[in-house]
Amino acid sequence: MYTPRPQKMTFWLFFLAIITQRLSLIPGTNPVPIALMIYVAAALLLYARKGVVIRRGLLLSVLSMVCVLIATSIFTGRDFSPNSLMYLLVLYLPFSFVTSEGAVRHPTSADGYRWFSTMMCVFAVVALYQYGSQAFLHIPYSDPLSSLPKGFTMSNYEVSYPIQYGSEIYKSNAYVFLEPSFLSQFLALALLIEIMMFRRITAIVLQILALATTFSGTGLLFIAITLPFAIIANLHNRRVAMLAGLAAIAIVAAVASNPAVLKRSGELNEQGSSASIRFSTPYERMGDLAFESASSILVGYGAGNADRIKVDDRIANFPAIPKAIIEYGVIGGIPLLLLIAVRIFMGVGSLPIAVGLFCMQFFLSGALLQPISVFTLFYFFAMQPSGSLRPVTSTARHVGLAAS
Repeated sequence: MYTPRPQKMTFWLFFLAIITQRLSLIPGTNPVPIALMIYVAAALLLYARKGVVIRRGLLLSVLSMVCVLIATSIFTGRDFSPNSLMYLLVLYLPFSFVTSEGAVRHPTSADGYRWFSTMMCVFAVVALYQYGSQAFLHIPYSDPLSSLPKGFTMSNYEVSYPIQYGSEIYKSNAYVFLEPSFLSQFLALALLIEIMMFRRITAIVLQILALATTFSGTGLLFIAITLPFAIIANLHNRRVAMLAGLAAIAIVAAVASNPAVLKRSGELNEQGSSASIRFSTPYERMGDLAFESASSILVGYGAGNADRIKVDDRIANFPAIPKAIIEYGVIGGIPLLLLIAVRIFMGVGSLPIAVGLFCMQFFLSGALLQPISVFTLFYFFAMQPSGSLRPVTSTARHVGLAAS
């Protein structure tokens, strides 16, 4: 089968960004992640190789949005982070790129999706080794990047930590992912793709087993949200529906047999817990700050200030929605979120996969300014087999996806 060279190049750069996502290029108070540089290089090379074209409407939308965000930040009268605005521009400007008509000669090709799932099988093997070496070989966990100077690794991430308090076994992050929760989300996305499109039993088993070693609820949430869409989209295909059901049963069984995961189900209201930091505290903080005054509702507190404003001692990891609303208010935040959401649902040809990417970007992590998360969206945009933007369909066959 013919494989478009620009798409293959994008995959290898994406893979390189995955394995370097914990590294920063320039140490200091404003570190530059290596993944960001690779993402920018991928976008520029894809454009130079005529793998994508710039859609003027999207370009104007992104530039106009950044102008609005600059205006709201200035209007707050507070100190704000110009670096945050520049970061946002660099991350989302490539969203104006769409796959060129000449870049894909076989519109039914789903190579990019197969590459992603296969890549995650490799990381699944690494994750299984990481867990198995501790649980069965009794080899103490050791972070291979711990010997690097702190300035050259990304901070503010829980790279890995014990599966429960007092345990000597650490959660799997395949050594290279920022956190176990990131690995779990990527594995869940690969599992969804595998069930819907390729149905390779070995890959499905590997991904489910590796997902269990992360002991992370975000991957399970991803599956819980997207599998119903996958089943509904494939009611005509009994094999897909059956595989989705079996995968759900296997995951539920793995969770039910794991006390460490079951124990986390009550963490949402537990102050300082991972679930509270990710799913509860950020939205409570948004309610406290956004409705403090008319000004805070309309224009927010300025770029970069969601993490700077201290309301109480609780730690919060801000997903896209509370971060955008706190920093840019409803005038800037809501249009920004809508732009990203529309680009996802118009840029990915399968509804279940689009729903999954939407959840990853908006709810499951602090992904608004996360290079690897945004690069993941761009990767799937670049793998679409058509240059036109069309609404997603509810079907996805193993030989290809609907045009984006």
